[in-house]
Amino acid sequence: MHTKGTKLYVFATIALVLVVIFVFVILPRLNGPSSGTALNPSIVNDASAKQLVFDFTPRTVLGTYASFTVPTSLQDTPSSKLVGPDLEKHDFMYRDVATWVLAIDVLRIPSGRLSDNGSYTYEKVYPAIYEPSQETINGHSVPVMTNKTVGGFQKIAYLVYGPYQAEISLYGDDASGSDKLQATFDMILSSWQWLAR
Repeated sequence: MHTKGTKLYVFATIALVLVVIFVFVILPRLNGPSSGTALNPSIVNDASAKQLVFDFTPRTVLGTYASFTVPTSLQDTPSSKLVGPDLEKHDFMYRDVATWVLAIDVLRIPSGRLSDNGSYTYEKVYPAIYEPSQETINGHSVPVMTNKTVGGFQKIAYLVYGPYQAEISLYGDDASGSDKLQATFDMILSSWQWLAR
C-alpha cells in the first residue's frame, strides 16, 4: 500500500519530467525556424494561369419566370430574401482582379411601366453616376444603365414583359479588361426567355 508521501513524490516526479520535456524538447521547436518545401515558381505560375481561364461554355438557368444562360465559370451563390415586388432572384460570382457579381432580379410591376421601377428611377435621377443607353438584343431595344464611377465594369439592363420586369446587374473587374464581362452580359441578355404567361 502506497503512503500519501509516496503518491505525492510520484506526482511531483511526473510533473518535473513533463516540465523538463516541455522546456528542452517542445519549446525549442516552437521558437525555432520553421521548415518547409519551396514550390517551383513555374508550378505556381501554371496554377495561377489555369485559375484565370474563363469558361464561356453556356450553362442554362431555368427559373420560374425566365430562363437564360450564363458562362460555366460563374458560380451560383445564395440569393437574398425576396422582398416587395420581387418574384425571383439569381446570384452568381467569379473571382478575377475583383469578384464579379451577377445579380438577376425578376419582379412584378402591375403597371408594366419601367418608370414605376424604383431602381430604374433612382438611377435616372443621378445622371452623373449612371449613363443611360439602349442595346439592341434579338431585335428589341433594352434600356441599360452604366455606372461611370466604378473601376472595371458595371451595367444594369432592364427587360420588360407585361407586368414582369427583370433587372440584370453585372459588376466586376478583369485582368484582361472588360471584354469578358461585356460578352457575359450579352450572353445573358441574348439568351433571355420569359416563361411567365
